[in-house]
Amino acid sequence: MVVDDWAGIVIADEPNAVLIGEEILAQNGTAGDAAAAMALSMAVTLPSRVGLAGGGICMAFSRVKDGPNKGDAIVFTPEPGPGGVVLPRMARGIAVLHARHGSQLWGDMVQPSETLARFGHQVSRAFASDLRKLAEYEATPELVELFTKPNGDWLSEGDRLVQPALAATLSGIRLRGGAYMNMGDFARRMVEGAQAAGYPMTPDMLRDAKPQVSAPLTLEAGPDKLLLPPAPLASGREAAAAYERLDDIDWADAEVEEREQIAAEFPTPLFASFPGSDMAAGLVVGDRFGNSVACSFTLNRLFGSGSVLGDSGLLLAAPPTLDPQFLSLTPALFVNYVNGKSRLAVSANGPQSSSLAAATLVDAVDARSLRFQKRGLIGAPIPKGREDRRGIAVGEYPIAPDPLNERDIDVTAVLAGDSQGRASFFFCQEGLRESGPSGDCLALSDPRSYGMAQILQN
Repeated sequence: MVVDDWAGIVIADEPNAVLIGEEILAQNGTAGDAAAAMALSMAVTLPSRVGLAGGGICMAFSRVKDGPNKGDAIVFTPEPGPGGVVLPRMARGIAVLHARHGSQLWGDMVQPSETLARFGHQVSRAFASDLRKLAEYEATPELVELFTKPNGDWLSEGDRLVQPALAATLSGIRLRGGAYMNMGDFARRMVEGAQAAGYPMTPDMLRDAKPQVSAPLTLEAGPDKLLLPPAPLASGREAAAAYERLDDIDWADAEVEEREQIAAEFPTPLFASFPGSDMAAGLVVGDRFGNSVACSFTLNRLFGSGSVLGDSGLLLAAPPTLDPQFLSLTPALFVNYVNGKSRLAVSANGPQSSSLAAATLVDAVDARSLRFQKRGLIGAPIPKGREDRRGIAVGEYPIAPDPLNERDIDVTAVLAGDSQGRASFFFCQEGLRESGPSGDCLALSDPRSYGMAQILQN
């Protein structure tokens, strides 16, 4: 990858996806291009949380030179159809994202994920950590066949995973588009596989499983706008309410100890949890043209239902019984419609995703004072005494250089332990730039997701 000046920012909860996003942006792709390629690759490299038979939500903003700037909420959540079977919307949703916000050829966005599936890739720590959780319950025979070594052990970090059946499915998507899974011969085979597994899927149900594109839920923040998932999704509504509450009580001015007290004294739990909600993943992309995308994905449970649809290599999503309103998915953007620049994009996932997104946005709005960089960027309290694999206290990011005043600062994102949500984001005080150094940008990946954040500059 060669970047002449700077190409943008890529963040994901799985590092292989970040590498693919880097290549797309380096080849003059847009944030929509990179997000599409990254999402499809995560269906290969993080199939515990992201899958073509699952779904999600994407918030996208594109700067338009000769017309009004465009903000979209693209919703393709894995919801049950008649009979309770969850219908796949992921491929169609990503195709719509690319069609509305991409500039490169669709096939070129699918090819990297097809290559990963066909020829294999090294299992990342992100996926290996989910595989270890399979030991906690009885895995289905399909999962055992897909993700174990010849000796019967689960794949571990660094092992090679090859998925020829999934590669064949991606090949069809590359050649025939995002609707490949929902119509024609492949859809017939999917229906047969689902019915054989006891799921009452029909061809008509598959054909009608389409993503929805609508205007985002929008809040004014001075000259900027916060773009959140719209109704009837609950996560955007909850994030908007949390944002307004936090803004009213000067959350951005509070120190860490004060934030813990504020969260504890809220009339309703600010960072409430619900069982089994650690089942989502996300990505964030910003390009040098000012465009941005934030997405959150889920199979409604780790590894979905555990059932593979026929010979497709696809894990069918579980019914959304744990999170029927998709509160665990909160992608959000902070943009300026006047100058067409994106300032912040966040993908918050898990139990407190709405509150985490709101706290991040409040801090970003206050960032004109630059004080937020010296305190918590995200707001939930963390349990003390826990360390990640690098020996860093969980929820605390390592010492990082302050790009704005060239002083070393302790960039601490006050996040919670495994029982709480995760958030990854970028923030650029002056907005994404078309050229020049990105010195006023900060990109962070939640350390507990084992993902990666990259600012692409020479």
